[in-house]
Amino acid sequence: MMMITAVKAFEDNIKLFLKEAEIHSYTYQEVNGFKDCSGLSVKDNWFANDKSECESVLFHVFTEESKVEGFLQHAGSFNEEQPTKNAIHAVVVNLDKII
Repeated sequence: MMMITAVKAFEDNIKLFLKEAEIHSYTYQEVNGFKDCSGLSVKDNWFANDKSECESVLFHVFTEESKVEGFLQHAGSFNEEQPTKNAIHAVVVNLDKII
């Protein structure tokens, strides 16, 4: 299983990378991302707010490991090209049992 999260602006990119990795079945939902910025200096926190929320997306994918690797390669290349600190985050979780 792979879980993917990113800002909502990257939703179409994630769907494209899933398609390019030949992953045609997944679920996703809109979620609110949250970051506690109280430890950042005003210089690092441009909006000067202690707490920041943003529209995000969360994908759940059940597929073969080879297809997961394809997605991770696309997402990794995308992240390297980003001029912002936003990125696509993905985690692969091994499952012992599935019914």
